[in-house]
Amino acid sequence: MENFKYGFKDKFMDTTINRMEQNQDIFSKMMNDKDFGNIVRDYMLKKVYQQFRK
Repeated sequence: MENFKYGFKDKFMDTTINRMEQNQDIFSKMMNDKDFGNIVRDYMLKKVYQQFRK
């Protein structure tokens, strides 16, 4: 997972920005509250990684 997260981080940000219009509130919270943003990113990292490992 350590190697996987490097590519994931950029893709996660791209996807988040592309979906910004669908939920402006959550996007703003993720950008303004770094701790919250990190929690969401780490959660999604684990979920996506697990899906690829199946």
